[in-house]
Amino acid sequence: WIGAILAMCPYGATMIVCIPTEGMPSIFVEIALFYRSVLISAIVASVSFPGYLMSVTPDARAFLLSAIVLCAPLSLCWFVGRAKLDLVRMGGGTDILRQATRDTGDNSHQGRECEKIASDALSMGAMFASMGSKEKALDVYDEALSRLRSEDSVREDRDRTGHFTKREIDSFSPEALEGVIKLLVQKGKTLSNINFLDLDYHRRATVTFMEAIDIFGRAPAARKIKDRSIIYPCYSAVYVMNKTRILEDVYMGDRDELVLERKLAERFVRASNLESLSYARALAMQSEVMGRLGKYKLALEAIDVIDMIYAPEEHSEFLVQAYSSDKLAQAISLAAVWKLSDGDEDGAKETCSYVVDQLLPKMFDGGANSYSHVFMSLFATYNGLNWPDGKALSLLELFEQYVIGTFEKTKAKDGRSPCQHLFKPAPMWLRLCAEKECLPYNGMDEDICWVLNDFEPENKSWDALDMIYTNTCWSPNTSVAEICLRLAWRLDAGSEERKKQLVERGLLLVKKCAQNIKCGNKISLVHDHNAAVFKKLRVIAEDIGVDVADDYHGNEVTGRLHTSTVQLSKYLIPEAD
Repeated sequence: WIGAILAMCPYGATMIVCIPTEGMPSIFVEIALFYRSVLISAIVASVSFPGYLMSVTPDARAFLLSAIVLCAPLSLCWFVGRAKLDLVRMGGGTDILRQATRDTGDNSHQGRECEKIASDALSMGAMFASMGSKEKALDVYDEALSRLRSEDSVREDRDRTGHFTKREIDSFSPEALEGVIKLLVQKGKTLSNINFLDLDYHRRATVTFMEAIDIFGRAPAARKIKDRSIIYPCYSAVYVMNKTRILEDVYMGDRDELVLERKLAERFVRASNLESLSYARALAMQSEVMGRLGKYKLALEAIDVIDMIYAPEEHSEFLVQAYSSDKLAQAISLAAVWKLSDGDEDGAKETCSYVVDQLLPKMFDGGANSYSHVFMSLFATYNGLNWPDGKALSLLELFEQYVIGTFEKTKAKDGRSPCQHLFKPAPMWLRLCAEKECLPYNGMDEDICWVLNDFEPENKSWDALDMIYTNTCWSPNTSVAEICLRLAWRLDAGSEERKKQLVERGLLLVKKCAQNIKCGNKISLVHDHNAAVFKKLRVIAEDIGVDVADDYHGNEVTGRLHTSTVQLSKYLIPEAD
């Protein structure tokens, strides 16, 4: 009898697991199947128990008691087997989606049908992504988007914006449009999360976000959507991704005006309509554009407004979840860069102190990427100030605490982060900058070996990271080039070959930084740092016989993505005022 009681325990656990939760697709609700297994157990027990009571022979009683005890676990085994068999019969994620939405009838874009298709796909995609099957999640999103198309327009190829034609976009109901935008946003985020710094996924994610912006701008139903925040992550994502130069800029007038970023920021500010955090995020984007254009006063005015809205204890975690990093903390830290670029050294130091003492301790400690963007501003500012006493070592300790330490705490959940590429070179650069005397040190051979052999400057992920950081305020490529310079200074006269290799590697990185600076980007700290390292490398190169081209700036930029698939409509890029 103890065995019979223990055999019933799995029933309670299984029933809890099978209880449907909010947002769970109906295809995954197995409570009915569980009730059938309970019924089987009840039938077996109801037949066996009277026989057990009436039996007089020991063998019969033992057999019937075994049946009573085993009816519980064996019926659960049937439940598990039947559930898995049903899953196999339906195949992969896209077939499950068809089964889950089979009661929606046709592919109309109206009301609850579209809402059900989108919500089921979002739930299933999130489940697949949480299990590590991000490619399967993408299949689910694509299948759902195809189901939201009308049958008549499936064969139409003219005037198409990504998945949909103009006629389909015009016919969207508010519910259908909201479902489409949410699916496209989640698809773009999933593509980014597969490998944020892989340019192939980067291109696909950018096109997806651009498609969402364009559809939202074209669709008449957008005016009836109350929660317009569903489109805001797209503006932020496209802005960041365009720093990698994979989009063809849409220039209007002066080519040196970062037109796409400027128009995205203006559009985002208008769309946010003073909605607190979204408005602040839009201002953060606009302030960065103004700073990159050299309009520092305008950038700082926007940051003053952000500072009045932003409370890191309350808002940082939400911003990390919505935009992948705390963009408002990043904007406030960039104030130091804009102040220094405008000649206000005392103001830049004051902002850096505020960031270190007040901002970093209050930020959400679950986002290493957020911290790395803030440190980017600190690196650029203190390097521009020629490293006041002790600041390099102080930043080294803080970088290890906030960036590397946070990543180590969260890597089981996040897996990887773009800032991982900085874990080796950033501390090495800070240590070398902290040492005023150019003397050999313990571990120098290992550092030289890493720079010459292990570091891969042609790695696409590293190149993408450098483009994003360089077109903000600080270049990882230039910093590694400075590592090469400072290591070359420390080599004695008998190490000419290694010195030559370090100088050649440094010159290559300086040139790559120059190539990665976008046309029109007027961040003086990036240009000045890169030029200063180049001049010092050229002095060593001339002494040891390394050829150096007079013009280290690259003119060709490869890897751009032509946006013929998703045209920037008049709703995204309005005519110039």
